[in-house]
Amino acid sequence: MSDKSVRKNSARTLGFGGMLRALRSREGLTQQQLADKLEVTNTSVSLYEHGKRLPGRKTLTKLYDALNLSTDEFMLMLQVTEKYG
Repeated sequence: MSDKSVRKNSARTLGFGGMLRALRSREGLTQQQLADKLEVTNTSVSLYEHGKRLPGRKTLTKLYDALNLSTDEFMLMLQVTEKYG
């Protein structure tokens, strides 16, 4: 199985919230630190990670920088947001 298909399968399993939590942890950020970078509340980040709310387009764009995402990771997050929530 290729690396790309592994990432896509993981994305389906994790959903947006799981991906966000894993990427935040990878960067060594707390929910509050990420919230500060995104200019949202800690509660909003928690809701995103638990799949109870999705970020808007502006916040998604800020995630790109805040989490040091590659273009592929960012595009995958957008796809997962649209398909799986």
